[in-house]
Amino acid sequence: MHRTKEETAVKRIALISIVCLMLLAACAPAVQTAAPQEHAVPTQLPAGPTALPPTLEPTAIPPTPTVETLPTAGPTQSTPDAAAPTTLLAIINAEGNVALISPSGSAGKTLSADATPRLNADPKKPNVTFCCASWSSDGRLLAYQRYQTQQKGTEVTNIFELWVYDVSSGQSRVVLQNEQTAGYAWQPGTHRIAYGQMVDPNYFTARGQNDPARARGILSLDVDTGEKAELVKPERGLSIVSPVWSPDGRYLSFDEVLYMEGRGQFACYDFQGKKYTSWEKVIGGYAWAPDSQHIVYDHLAYNPSGDERIWISDLQGQNEQSLSPRDGPLAYGPVFSPKGDFLAYHAQPGGPASGDYDLMVVPAGGGEAKSLGSFPELGSIAWAPDGKQLAISYGPYENSQLKLVSLADGSTGDLGPGSFPVWQPLP
Repeated sequence: MHRTKEETAVKRIALISIVCLMLLAACAPAVQTAAPQEHAVPTQLPAGPTALPPTLEPTAIPPTPTVETLPTAGPTQSTPDAAAPTTLLAIINAEGNVALISPSGSAGKTLSADATPRLNADPKKPNVTFCCASWSSDGRLLAYQRYQTQQKGTEVTNIFELWVYDVSSGQSRVVLQNEQTAGYAWQPGTHRIAYGQMVDPNYFTARGQNDPARARGILSLDVDTGEKAELVKPERGLSIVSPVWSPDGRYLSFDEVLYMEGRGQFACYDFQGKKYTSWEKVIGGYAWAPDSQHIVYDHLAYNPSGDERIWISDLQGQNEQSLSPRDGPLAYGPVFSPKGDFLAYHAQPGGPASGDYDLMVVPAGGGEAKSLGSFPELGSIAWAPDGKQLAISYGPYENSQLKLVSLADGSTGDLGPGSFPVWQPLP
């Protein structure tokens, strides 16, 4: 079927914005796309968990500079260190399976084998999709989701599994079965996963009205022991999904589900201060700043409106400042470098319908943004652990390609077909 440039651009941007909620949308009502409403941030809310989540196999989290003290100089000319430790890239390959590849171009390893082809799928057979690969902070474990659906007549059968691959043993195993997540994230310094729960269809009572009794919180899973626990309660009577940890592991952010489509309101829980805070407004894609005290985000909550930019605020959603030019092109999808000294993001100089995207980097402390090149339908951005290059995916969904891009001069190297690259952290 022929797609116009406008349709392609909107589809691509929506995919990037809500990819972590794709399973939520598949089987249950998703979250809000309506325009956010401005309200005061609550200052007193019921207490939540009484202690920080248990830490398993803790690893030291290096101190990071604050946003105010990050370097303001532009990218420096540098070359990869030949003696630097070798890490792997987890990807979704051309066949739709989870695979590990080396950025040096050496042979990789396929972790799954039963993905349904992206084209010419047989509707009479089970449809198997893999997604959302994520490394534990020590680089030892890789989690990924397997989702199977099959339709027989009017009946649809769904099977969900969360798998974990252990690099040291070379083995994969199911750690969560028949319990579909609504986003998940590794707790820094541990082998514990926080995950959202699918929204109860009866949670929605009317437009903008929900049943607090059916609201669901964030759960945790200890991958080593199999122990489960409730991590954050739905204190405001709203289901919460799509957890994201701050770099220091003190905070967990998530979306509060209001409506059946789009993104939810941004909120977070402070395990040290035992405080739940909601911004009571919707933001788009976001990232925690290295100091764990600021959020960098865009306003692409669902479809592009043409005025998206990159912003930074404190944890109360106050003192918002622009990190991308206010009079510049549409900008979204911020991703911090490992040391937090640079921020990469997508930009569209030609507007939402252009189909061409610039890969932009800007010093996190402020300064002039620099383009590392233009790519058709730019998708995921993943920083190398040394911060000297980035792995990206680009091109149409059915034929996505992978490249390495140098921070120093924008030079590129091909990695072949694939999508959703995720770089293994340094041990």
